[in-house]
Amino acid sequence: MEGDSSPPEKRKHHKGGSILRYEPTNCNEINSSPFIRQCFEDVSCLGFCQRVGEVGFHELLTDWIATNLKGEKSTIAGIDFTFSVAAISLATGIPNDGEYWFKCMSLDLEQYKPFLKSPYIEAHSHLIPFRYLLEKYAPLMKVVMKFFTCDGRFSRLYQYDIRLLIHFTAIKPLNLCSYLCISLIKISENVRIKNKEDYPSLFHHSFIKVVVLHQLA
Repeated sequence: MEGDSSPPEKRKHHKGGSILRYEPTNCNEINSSPFIRQCFEDVSCLGFCQRVGEVGFHELLTDWIATNLKGEKSTIAGIDFTFSVAAISLATGIPNDGEYWFKCMSLDLEQYKPFLKSPYIEAHSHLIPFRYLLEKYAPLMKVVMKFFTCDGRFSRLYQYDIRLLIHFTAIKPLNLCSYLCISLIKISENVRIKNKEDYPSLFHHSFIKVVVLHQLA
């Protein structure tokens, strides 16, 4: 599993338009900015991102885990791998605390205001163009998206992007371990009900490998 190169960006047809996935395999973008690095340190995510750079990825492993996931456990070759919130926290070093929140939950538009340019501060939609974001936060937002939503399409922001930004600017903690746990469960559910060739959302490759290697150690 060690030494795999970065997963290719994928673009496939989808009912909501093309989906572009991007997952970093190093911390270069984090280290390039003292502000971004400090934000990742403040929420105890820098160590996880450094580990991502060490382990690389294994796309077939992601497929196996997602296809075989039942609840919070996936069994591969007779070995059980656990993806509970507690297990994710232990493997990644990300704290198991903060608000339990996921994409289907609402976010008050008032919470958008600290991050928006003045002409757009009265946002009337949870979906906004990326250009509305203050320049100060744009590089941080892109790095957070790459590591935690694996989204490589940077033209717009969803409410979950803003919720992650709220977390990484230490305004209101989010339980990232729970977020990752639910995200993996959703991937697993979608992989099982859709044709894999038509479903472009196998992602979290390095996150999954970090957890698997920790449990094999």
